[in-house]
Amino acid sequence: MKFKMRNYFIVFILILAIPMLATYRRHTDILDGTLGVGTSTTATNGTDFTSANIKIHDVPFIGITAIFTRAAGSASLVTFLLEVSYDGGTTWATFKGTDITIATNTAAVTGNIVRCFYEVQVWGASNIRLKSIQNADGANAISAVNVVVSR
Repeated sequence: MKFKMRNYFIVFILILAIPMLATYRRHTDILDGTLGVGTSTTATNGTDFTSANIKIHDVPFIGITAIFTRAAGSASLVTFLLEVSYDGGTTWATFKGTDITIATNTAAVTGNIVRCFYEVQVWGASNIRLKSIQNADGANAISAVNVVVSR
């Protein structure tokens, strides 16, 4: 009898824990590795890199962390353009709010590494991916570029 009660108790605890799994935060890199983007260059998905197609079902907001390393003393203006799908990844579109521009005066967090967090509204979207990265700095390339999606 004692063994049966313990099993019932474990099942009861698991049933209570299931709703908490829905609120568990996950972080996913959009790129498999890091990327370098040359001076005055736009790197595009499918040509210069392959973006992960990240599922974001039933999430009204996601967090986007853009990361790159700039040259010492440089002030790179970098724009990350994301695109979303509403049909499971068959068609893709951009909209206001999926372009993230990191200003030249953005402070580096460690050494020359710039890391910026943005919250993006994705009501009804099923998937998200990175479309392009533009480095508007005409004198310096950027390196170790990646984007992390938090949902």
